[in-house]
Amino acid sequence: MTQALDAIFEDGVFKPLTAPQISEHQKVHLVIEVPTNGARPADATGQLVQTLREISRPLGGKPWKQRGELYER
Repeated sequence: MTQALDAIFEDGVFKPLTAPQISEHQKVHLVIEVPTNGARPADATGQLVQTLREISRPLGGKPWKQRGELYER
């Protein structure tokens, strides 16, 4: 028998939001799927941009020189 139900993972335990129709101590096989509507793409994009900025710095961690700083006037 297959059932689909929502649960929350808390303190290392999956807590179903509705009671499953199984007997107590029944062994089950769980397939975990995280809903995409719970994800925040904007936050993930912002984190990716920040990471790319950090790893693209020159050695020594100093920021890249601006155009006006590259050549003496």
